[in-house]
Amino acid sequence: MKSILLCIILCCSFTATFAQVVGIEDPLPQKLMNVLISLQQQDFVASSIILHQVAILPDVDHDRVERWEKLLYYAKEFTVYRDKALSAVVAGNNYIVDDVHMGVVEIDREKFIYRARGKNIKFHRKDIPLDIVMAIVEDWFDEKPANHLFLGAYYATKPDIDIQRAKKHWQIAQKGGFGVDEDASMLLEILNEPMFQDGYSFILKEEI
Repeated sequence: MKSILLCIILCCSFTATFAQVVGIEDPLPQKLMNVLISLQQQDFVASSIILHQVAILPDVDHDRVERWEKLLYYAKEFTVYRDKALSAVVAGNNYIVDDVHMGVVEIDREKFIYRARGKNIKFHRKDIPLDIVMAIVEDWFDEKPANHLFLGAYYATKPDIDIQRAKKHWQIAQKGGFGVDEDASMLLEILNEPMFQDGYSFILKEEI
């Protein structure tokens, strides 16, 4: 119910703003912008609902819709793998975060304690900094090219979108062979959407 309500709010609140910013009447870019906002909030139900609305628009480009469906899929699945990676962390694991070596001292359902630069630092598990989470996830993933599809989707849909990292991961996946390269090409093409161009990320963050 909460997700449906959020979807309704997004469709009503952000559509007019986006239209004013880009000066267009076409509902498709407006709705796709709302999909991206929902993905940034990891509200995959709302994203799916809006994409369904997009798919039934008259004369819609179904290839374009399919690319966004791929982004939704990989962004959603990334969260599944992220949780698995965190569940696999045990005391004694070591990671490198921004060129700093850190070691896990203790982790359970409530807390996460690590040691870096001679100090123990404690966080509630749900508040683990994102750079540490990503170091854990990237260490947990193996070298299969397909894994870069999920990593790229994360960087393309996190609140402060990192287009260059998303592009880098998808380009690696693109070299992965049959199946993987096709999905990677579709995801790379989505970066040509206007909301991923310079300026739109700033607008997006200001509106949330």
